[in-house]
Amino acid sequence: MADTEQVSQTDAESETVQQDPELVSATDKPPHDQTNQVSGDNLDNIPHKDTEDTVTQEPPVNRPEPQCPRVNCPEKILFCFDFSSEMSETFFRSRVGDKLSAQTETLKALRMYVMNKNRINQNHQFGLAVLHDSAVLIKGFTSKPKEFLTVLEEFDDQSQESKGFDLTTLFEMIKSEVALPVVEGDVRLVPPPFIIRVVIIYGRSHHEPYFSNPEVHLELEASPYFFVDVLYVHEPPSEENKCEEIFSRLCDLDHKGMSYILEASNLTRLFDSMAKLLAHPLQRPVQREADYHISSTPPTEAQVALG
Repeated sequence: MADTEQVSQTDAESETVQQDPELVSATDKPPHDQTNQVSGDNLDNIPHKDTEDTVTQEPPVNRPEPQCPRVNCPEKILFCFDFSSEMSETFFRSRVGDKLSAQTETLKALRMYVMNKNRINQNHQFGLAVLHDSAVLIKGFTSKPKEFLTVLEEFDDQSQESKGFDLTTLFEMIKSEVALPVVEGDVRLVPPPFIIRVVIIYGRSHHEPYFSNPEVHLELEASPYFFVDVLYVHEPPSEENKCEEIFSRLCDLDHKGMSYILEASNLTRLFDSMAKLLAHPLQRPVQREADYHISSTPPTEAQVALG
């Protein structure tokens, strides 16, 4: 199917959402942004561990670049969905005041994502892993959306009591179950047959993820064809939860600067964030440079250079 249908001409162009400035995603700024305070119902202003009280001059920014050609190759996307009781007990408010389950609404947004992604390119494939105390692969990769969604439906009302999540179990499962592409020749010139993207949907507000052994994650990230994105669905940050600490941990998953790490504590942010993840990892800008606003202002020289 031509990539010009419905959502975008290529995966590089995700759905444009005209947003209220207060609803711009937390890591539209990079995970390493220097900020001083946390306020409101989101995590826009989490201070990073490298923050200094006084900054006299900003260092030059080195833009991360893919190590392989920026091609619209098929993606194999593994959704790692948190079916913990914490996520099922988190609620959003609709505009008319209805109380809606964060888990149910996130599953709804995921269904929309899969259908739209399939319209962009029918060669994309989708897999499903569930997160409890450890990660379990439920469905291998398939290019048939209905087949994937049928499996997803079976978990719609299932959740388990869980505490902290060991991310090592997730990446060990990926290493054993998911084959990375093999490319002969210069990786900078030869397009890959596909890429692997892991989308972690984490929904705990009181228990932090952790690594018992980070080596396997670093080993997978050494591949130019492996990407990790995160969508953190959470309660409004407060002294009674650990949303800030959890989000900071999730931001630390991005070692290459190529990830999109998003968060949502309301419906608008949830669906906006899922739309942003439609873009292809090899063709989208780095997260701190992504712009989802319509403007009549002529592009800058830097924007022209980026294409």
